[in-house]
Amino acid sequence: MKKRNSSIYSALIKYGYSNFSLEIIEYCEPSQVLEREQFYIDLLNPTYNILKIAGSKFGFKHTDETKELIRTASSGEKNPFFGKNHSEETRALMSVAQKNRDKSGFIKTIEHRSKISKSLGHKIKIIDVITNTVVILDTIGEAAKYLESSPTTVRRYIKNQTLFKGKYQIINLDSNK
Repeated sequence: MKKRNSSIYSALIKYGYSNFSLEIIEYCEPSQVLEREQFYIDLLNPTYNILKIAGSKFGFKHTDETKELIRTASSGEKNPFFGKNHSEETRALMSVAQKNRDKSGFIKTIEHRSKISKSLGHKIKIIDVITNTVVILDTIGEAAKYLESSPTTVRRYIKNQTLFKGKYQIINLDSNK
């Protein structure tokens, strides 16, 4: 069996296990783990942590052997390492799920992304000063779509307190965020 040639493995062999330690530096809620891990990765820039984004495999390199196993498994060929092959329907569902993952690998449905956006967003009030109609939207992105503009433009008109297209007053109702 081939031994891994990771930097931590090599360092452990070279310097010995007694020259390394493992410590818990903070306890936190499970929902905060990735945020706190990223904080410490950014703060400490650890030498032996090859992954620079918490919860992400970005930067990880598979061996050629592993790449071949993955290729074989995804091609539908019979593979003794992965057990059964998935049906076309299952593969299609897995493909959709993969496209709905965020950078940390969590699956986000459209409804979930909408909830996140609303919780992080700013309620925006749009007043048509000509017709006196008022629209309230949950996010700057929704306001941009409504106005057929960009979020950056909407932010600029909120900040400058000027009329957009000469007729829309845009107000951030959550200006304390």
